[in-house]
Amino acid sequence: MKNIFSIIALFVFTTGCFSQINENKNFKFFDIDTFNKHKRVKSSIQDARDTLKRVVWEVYEFKKEDSLIYMEKLSTVDSYKMIRSKIGGSYKKVYIYHPNYSLFIESHYFLDLPIGHHKKYSGKGDLIEDINYDQIRKDEGYPISIFDIAQNMRNDFKIDIEKEDQILRWRIVKDDDLKKAVYKIACPPKYPDGRPPRGFIYDPVTGKFIEEYRVDDLR
Repeated sequence: MKNIFSIIALFVFTTGCFSQINENKNFKFFDIDTFNKHKRVKSSIQDARDTLKRVVWEVYEFKKEDSLIYMEKLSTVDSYKMIRSKIGGSYKKVYIYHPNYSLFIESHYFLDLPIGHHKKYSGKGDLIEDINYDQIRKDEGYPISIFDIAQNMRNDFKIDIEKEDQILRWRIVKDDDLKKAVYKIACPPKYPDGRPPRGFIYDPVTGKFIEEYRVDDLR
């Protein structure tokens, strides 16, 4: 009986270790073995600053369930990079790793703008910085998140901006005509007939739709 309990305890301990290893492998450390096994050279160009060197850009991209995982390494940079996102999704997690493959920066983006927590770690794994962009926007008086706006746009217009192909840009800007800060979301035209992109204005305090506008400039 004692041996049976010992075996069970060993199994539970081992399973826990493997779970931790897998978690560390997927998030806390860059999976250099997988990267080296599957990487391909995306580009190789002459270094403009040193004609004797080349800038080699190595990448590996694969799908895992409903996620897309992208890994990369530039020969001129000592760090590694990984991007995780839902396939076709606007929300992305971006990880930067130290030369020793440990996590350096963990950040979150909706399309091209930072959201949520952006954390920075030392080479030993200690948290040294944590910036919460959602809290910063709330402190500025904009409590409605881009995910709240996404939900409202699905209800109001049947447009899902959490899908990357249904949004071109989003910003919180001061609108001179409305004399207030607003969300401005640019989306592709409803029909591919040469019309300009569609623009939608939402209130960052209430989350309510204000008006639709013509998008003439995506800069």
